[in-house]
Amino acid sequence: MTLKNHLTRWKKETLDPLLNRFSERRTDFKTSSEIPLPRLALPQDGGEEYLEKLGFPGEYPPPESG
Repeated sequence: MTLKNHLTRWKKETLDPLLNRFSERRTDFKTSSEIPLPRLALPQDGGEEYLEKLGFPGEYPPPESG
């Protein structure tokens, strides 16, 4: 499964139910320089390593291998 597929699953299974229960504090977030911030920042490459080490917010961390 690719990082994009995991992101789609996370939005559907974790984020959407949460947003249905609780509204967001703001419609958008910006830095002090008015630069918009994404809801979730992900690496441009190395997605598999990201998933192995961190996972997504609101989910249990992946089990340690080794």
